[in-house]
Amino acid sequence: MKKIINFVKNSVLYPFILTILFTIFALISGIIFEINSDYFLVILIIFFVLLVQGVLHFMHSIMGLIFRPPFLANANTTMFHKYGLFSELMAPLPAIYLILNSEILIFIAAGAMMLFIFRINYMRTKTIKQETAAFLENNEIDHFVFTAGRATSAYQTNQWIPILEQSEHSFAVIVKNFSIAKAIQTDSVPVFVAPSMYSMEQLIENGAKSILYTGNSIHNIHLLRFTKLRHIFINHGESDKVVNQNKVMLAYDHLFLGGKLAEDRLRASGCDLRADQAIHIGRPQTELSLEKRSLEHGKIQKILYAPTWEGVVDDADYSSVRLEGFQMLQKLSEQTDCEICIKFHPLTGSRNSDRAVHKKKIEDFAAKHNITIYDRQTPIEELMNWSDAMVCDISSVLNEYLYTNKPMILTAFDSNLEGDLSERFPSSKACYLLDNSEKLVEIVGSLENENPEKIRDREELLEYSLSVSKGSALERFDEALGSISKAVELSRAEYDENTR
Repeated sequence: MKKIINFVKNSVLYPFILTILFTIFALISGIIFEINSDYFLVILIIFFVLLVQGVLHFMHSIMGLIFRPPFLANANTTMFHKYGLFSELMAPLPAIYLILNSEILIFIAAGAMMLFIFRINYMRTKTIKQETAAFLENNEIDHFVFTAGRATSAYQTNQWIPILEQSEHSFAVIVKNFSIAKAIQTDSVPVFVAPSMYSMEQLIENGAKSILYTGNSIHNIHLLRFTKLRHIFINHGESDKVVNQNKVMLAYDHLFLGGKLAEDRLRASGCDLRADQAIHIGRPQTELSLEKRSLEHGKIQKILYAPTWEGVVDDADYSSVRLEGFQMLQKLSEQTDCEICIKFHPLTGSRNSDRAVHKKKIEDFAAKHNITIYDRQTPIEELMNWSDAMVCDISSVLNEYLYTNKPMILTAFDSNLEGDLSERFPSSKACYLLDNSEKLVEIVGSLENENPEKIRDREELLEYSLSVSKGSALERFDEALGSISKAVELSRAEYDENTR
């Protein structure tokens, strides 16, 4: 290792290597700290200064234009240096070289960058603290909603924004960084950036009753430690995915579930739920955004393809964004006159390179065959209402689409989906299974005269999954939070009485 370091240090490319390393470090720091464009302008200036220094160093090492620096003292002298060429012309340059010495510049550049970061973050944090304190002093917040991650996770909160805006309770959203804050689509629900434990404490001391969690992030623990609040898991969509069956759920005081299906799924996986932990509220998003179709319908003309992503682990990879999914779309486009639209999961291709490759192939094919691909800004509910049928994977879009009474085709291309699916994936009973891309056109053609048994399966699963017979989901959501708020107030009153 020492030999490698010495070789690099004595190389004519040494300054360029330092420049590249510094630039990488600076860019990563800028992304982590979410610094604005002014910071990157400073980095660009520093980069060009280092680049000029590197060129001068290279010229000296090759042509001997400047006196030999200490760390090259043992290197062979160049022809130009040996015969003293340019010696008189270059006499004043030693002082300039000392300033342009790579180590000095690197330390100066790194120091300047850190001071810049410190100043921006200090001023930004100071402003946020002042604005937060002023807001909390004049506004009462009943419940907080927490979503971890960066901008790609904003969809978890965005799907709840319409419910928060129509609820009888007051809410505020907590996130840990600015990128996700900017991606949350609301004008009426306050969004607070709380990157530190102190800033989180500042927020929750205003008398809020609970914190609602949209996902099972490891960062949830930063808020779960507060014992005077109730912690409620609301999820960002329920499905038969393996990630919805884990004992992390036991950490929450309450689980707001769509219906009995989610509770049975958890108990079957070994989660010993407490008596009052699972609360069936339905799925408020469905009744607010989705339209029911009459049971009588004609030819399938508009198809929504809504695949899921590859998941955080291979066991949770149910995505059809692969070769079979690409072939399936080719057949559907070429052999039918159906209008097709696609809505990818926001994280598709982020973990698995094969999914990324086939997503790109599907995008290229769609562009040439009049297939519309919608981005994350378009609510999937709009596309569900537009469609006559949906092709999907094991995911929450399956269970929500039940509300429309429309047929669903479930892909089963992955090895995780082999064999009888009815026990492992109860929601599959309501779908037409597609385990071969060649069969899609045939299945779509058969949907004009649907099997009555499949329609009954969908109706039964709708009740089992979303408990629609128990009344309005939004009202149940509000009632559950109201009961929890009263319980928290009583608990705090008892605590205050006992500690006097």
